[in-house]
Amino acid sequence: MNNKSPKNKRKKRNYAYLCSQNLKDMSDFIGIVITSIVSIIPIGLGIFVLSGWGDSLIAGYNTASKEEQQKYDIKRLRLVVALILFIVPVVISIPFFLGKEDNAMAHILTTIVCVIVVIVGVVLANTWCKK
Repeated sequence: MNNKSPKNKRKKRNYAYLCSQNLKDMSDFIGIVITSIVSIIPIGLGIFVLSGWGDSLIAGYNTASKEEQQKYDIKRLRLVVALILFIVPVVISIPFFLGKEDNAMAHILTTIVCVIVVIVGVVLANTWCKK
């Protein structure tokens, strides 16, 4: 049998296609693993803050004087910071879990939603969290 037969060429093309699919699947898997790890860290920090052990992680609260700290309801402040730490990683990971990681519009919308969540969080921290 001749090595240059059409069947051999088809087999080689199919093998190359399968290899490229395996690499694409592997890169998708690695992307999901990295996204999951990056998402789990802030969620863990959110649980840490919500439990009361992470007050030193709240920006500005730890360095404020005792008089300034007394102006804020620490339970509400913990809740706002924890909600930001819960919402932002979930929003960031949505395009990856929906398979839209190559879609620029999904990333733009994700960025806009994250910025809005942070702005609302800062406003809540400076209004609703004050005593």
